[in-house]
Amino acid sequence: MLQEQQALPVGATIQDPSGERYIIETLLGQGGFSAVYLIRTRRSKQEYYALKEIIDPDSEERNHLTFEASLLQRLSHRSLPKVYQVFEDTSLNRTYMLMDYVQGRDLEQLRRDQPEKRFSLALALTLLTPIVDALTYLHTQETPIIHRDIKPSNIIVPQGSGETVLVDFGLAKEYVEDKTTSVFRFGTPGYASPEQYGQGTNLRTDIYALGATLYTLLTGKVPTDALTRTVGQHLRDPLEPAHQICPQVSINVSKVIEKAMSIRVKDRYASVEEFWQALSIAAMQPEIDPISKALTHKQPVLTEQDIQVLTNSRKQVDVKKVISQPQPQSSKKLARAHVYVDGKNHLQQRILFGLLALILVGVAVELVLMSTVWRQQPPAATNTQQTQGNNYYGPDPNRPPPPDGDHHGGPCDPPTAAPPEYISGALMSSCYSGNLHHLGLALNKTAFQLQTIRQTPDGNISGQFHTAGQAGPFKGTITTAGAVNITVTLTSGEIMKLTCHTYIGGNLAGGNFATYTDATEKVKEDYGDWTADIERDNNH
Repeated sequence: MLQEQQALPVGATIQDPSGERYIIETLLGQGGFSAVYLIRTRRSKQEYYALKEIIDPDSEERNHLTFEASLLQRLSHRSLPKVYQVFEDTSLNRTYMLMDYVQGRDLEQLRRDQPEKRFSLALALTLLTPIVDALTYLHTQETPIIHRDIKPSNIIVPQGSGETVLVDFGLAKEYVEDKTTSVFRFGTPGYASPEQYGQGTNLRTDIYALGATLYTLLTGKVPTDALTRTVGQHLRDPLEPAHQICPQVSINVSKVIEKAMSIRVKDRYASVEEFWQALSIAAMQPEIDPISKALTHKQPVLTEQDIQVLTNSRKQVDVKKVISQPQPQSSKKLARAHVYVDGKNHLQQRILFGLLALILVGVAVELVLMSTVWRQQPPAATNTQQTQGNNYYGPDPNRPPPPDGDHHGGPCDPPTAAPPEYISGALMSSCYSGNLHHLGLALNKTAFQLQTIRQTPDGNISGQFHTAGQAGPFKGTITTAGAVNITVTLTSGEIMKLTCHTYIGGNLAGGNFATYTDATEKVKEDYGDWTADIERDNNH
């Protein structure tokens, strides 16, 4: 006889095969036969995880969850979640998957909070570029992996810092070319491609969903589902072009999205990278204004409002607020071997909250002290002083002169970081000027420069970092999709981690940073976001 299908109550304790116990703090989400809980370890009481549960799974569902975990366990990408293990409770006939709890807001929530329920093109590109990099990583595995459920609600902006994260691999499949990849769930209407309704899926299935996600973020409207489009394809496609819904979207960009969402698989872009490259070009292309008949340029640039959206989305959210939300309670006591209800849980929570309050007060005092130290740092030297005193602004003996011989050894000479023969992939400039927005120390903005940047054809970058009272060399990487990761070793001995992506026009956007006390990166002193524009050498 099947047990009643219900989520476990708040306060229940789950034990994994190693004996580790986890206490359910709240129910994050629930479906007909599945649930996702926010849990913490019993021993530390401050280690939070997400626990995915399949209630009364059949053999296919159990095998699929096991596949999902093994899939994610062998992947390593900053925009994909970390999965730790899968285990079962045979007495309750439930299967569990333990994973990182990615705290933050998803793009669907953020979109709905906007006055027009949509994002600008600049903001949408900033948020989706890390996801493009993650999909490229999945699709270029030795056995390519298809996510098959890309949509705004499955893309999370982590609080504090970090790039957007692609979650929920419930429909993920390995793709073997020339073999049918069967489907047992359709995905999400509006984002699922036509082939997910019965045909075999392939890598271009994710391209359709990515195009549909961009369509929603730019127009504020979920696309017409693929099944409706397929049934009526002998007539006019019921999918309304993006530029007709939202005039702010250019016709060029609209056509790229339309191609990505083609009903026929072979009519879509061949790869995610090809799609994103076409979109980047379309966003920069001029078009003819229908009224004036003149050429206009609509190059997307992050506005102050866009930056504010990014800033607000990354604000710290107290886990206690998540826990304190009204939760559905189970009306039935569960008899089980490894899952039981802890009657002392509420008292323990009150004690825990009191301790957390004391800790937060201590952290606040520490942040005030650190902010005082930061403000007391000596001012940065002028460009003239730097030229006389160090190599940051001086000639680089290892860099050959430009082909025309016209050089003066400045930090922005030559203007591009890569050698002249480097003609493919994402490119960086030699110099950038920008602002750090200190969310952690509440110090508002600090100007900084990235200078004497060099880029190798294999994606390695290096250069010099300067800000008020701080400087140091940096090293990092840049991917073909334009994702940039930089590690700065400051003169104070602190380590600064910066992430961003190269933006249309060459600028850097979507950036986040974190500063640590030393190379162990165990103690975070500050964090925030940043942007930077190309800096031109005054002598050129």
